Amino acid sequence: MEEYVEVENLWVGVFVNGDVWSHTENIMMGMAPRDYLEAHGCLSEDINAVLLEELRTERNKLLAETDWTQNNDVPETTTLKWQEYRQSLRDITEQYASVYDVVWPEKPV
Repeated sequence: MEEYVEVENLWVGVFVNGDVWSHTENIMMGMAPRDYLEAHGCLSEDINAVLLEELRTERNKLLAETDWTQNNDVPETTTLKWQEYRQSLRDITEQYASVYDVVWPEKPV
């Protein structure tokens, strides 16, 4: 049987971010259910903070991939096309609290 030791909730990030541990069939690929984490001593606000940080990280990655669309040498039609998508990404943390629940906006074509 595996044992986990909590050190000031530092293991929350490992559990939620995953890829370091496996425990049961219910907890696969590092995406531990909230009730499991809470039952093992994680505070709800710690879980929320980790999930929101993961969401921000992914959002920032997607924004960075489209930074080129806002450069001065990009045609205005292209810039305008991407502005709504980029704003939707910026607003994503107001609508969602977890990268696992988010519905990402569609990239313009």
